[in-house]
Amino acid sequence: MKRFVILICIFIVCFFCAFWIKSNGLFNPSPTGRQPEKYELQASTLGDLDQLELLQRIDEERTTLINGVVPSVVCISAQGVTSEIEGGAVAKEKVVQDIGSGVIISHEGHIVTNYHVISGKEKFRVSLHNGKSYDARKVGADPKLDIAVLHIKVEEGVSLQPLKFGDSDEVRVGQMVFAVGNPFGLRATVTQGIISAKERSFSDDQRDLFQTDAAINPGNSGGPLVNARGEVIGINVAIYSTEEGQPKSQGVGFSLPSNEVLQSFKQIAEKGRPVSGYMG
Repeated sequence: MKRFVILICIFIVCFFCAFWIKSNGLFNPSPTGRQPEKYELQASTLGDLDQLELLQRIDEERTTLINGVVPSVVCISAQGVTSEIEGGAVAKEKVVQDIGSGVIISHEGHIVTNYHVISGKEKFRVSLHNGKSYDARKVGADPKLDIAVLHIKVEEGVSLQPLKFGDSDEVRVGQMVFAVGNPFGLRATVTQGIISAKERSFSDDQRDLFQTDAAINPGNSGGPLVNARGEVIGINVAIYSTEEGQPKSQGVGFSLPSNEVLQSFKQIAEKGRPVSGYMG
């Protein structure tokens, strides 16, 4: 016990000696003799907080909106097998896999995505925002419109959060929109922009597309374009790019109007296929 008390006393003496030496600047641990920089951080915000109240409220409302939309957007992994033909015969089979986006639109587990995300694939895996993933079955597709419908069955006690369709006929140029999806496999990515133009056309089957400057990249296909009320007003389908093979976003993206998507979904859900009128 006596030795223990002596050691404690020695430790206390050494500690206070070291503290006194350091506080008086007699010891500089830096070999270069460099002294710490003196700085003073800004303590107040710029401008009058009362004048910035509107911007703060808009920012909070936007955050609330996005937090409500993101859980309804899913990541779709589609897997298939392609055959390579050499000399007129099948040489070997190759497994191919694509990743796209989708949006939950019913409490029963129906998901809308692009047809080109699942085209030529047989197995589909849907990953939810909460980390859970489920095998999905293909309900049907509308290749002309580039829409497909998948269905997942979740266990009891797990509730899905579908998004409501908005009226795409009411969309106006300049309206603020958000594109949600999984570009390059980066899940739950949100970009903001406006409706740049309406009634863009690529073909006789894809007409009246919405053009937006909200960043859309590979992997965003099938994800929703939502308005300020959190309603789906479009399904992201394509981007404009001058790059071939490896398209890159250049601020020009396109979305299918929600009214056309909803009509196609109802036909697929009821009859398993789209029903289009024709003359001939």
